[in-house]
Formats: sequence, structure tokens, C-alpha cells
Amino acid sequence: MELFYQNEYGQRIDLLNDRRFALTGQTGLVSLPSNVLSTSDTVLTEGETVLWRKRSARQITMTHRFLHDVTEARREFVRILDQGAAGRLIYRDSGMNVFME
Repeated sequence: MELFYQNEYGQRIDLLNDRRFALTGQTGLVSLPSNVLSTSDTVLTEGETVLWRKRSARQITMTHRFLHDVTEARREFVRILDQGAAGRLIYRDSGMNVFME
């Protein structure tokens, strides 16, 4: 099983096996292969126009502990995991390739 975060420049963080930090807790990863998403309905009204939208989402929470050279590892982690930029989460397992923007 592989789980990566890839930023818009193609730089990656291996979220499961990177030697700089250890995964100490996680929720939401179990449903990744089956693409189980939570959905919510949104109704917007503007004058006489009514718009109905269904939005799908998945929340994954991961907790890591930095192992070596904490200051430099944190800098690299934050630089690649730029929350203000577009990125994607990539999951691979036995030939299955799933990604989420």
C-alpha cells in the first residue's frame, strides 16, 4: 500500500513510509480503496431560481511524529504540503490507483 501527497509541482511526500517521520494515528484510510464518500445536499435560491447540488467528500486525518532533524523535516513538509496551492492525494494498492484533488 502506498499513500502520497503530491503538490502542483510534482513534489511528493510519502505519508506512510517516509524515513523522516512516523505515522502514529489515522482515520479515514480504511475506505480509500472502495471510494466510500460522504455526501451532502446543498440548496441555493436566487430570486426564482433554485439550484440543488450534491457534494461528495472524504476526510482523512493523519498524525505523524518527526524522527530526525525535526526543524529541517518540518520545513520540507510544510513547503511541499502547501495548503494554499493545488495538490492531490494518491493511493496505490495491488494495481489500484486512486487520487483525490
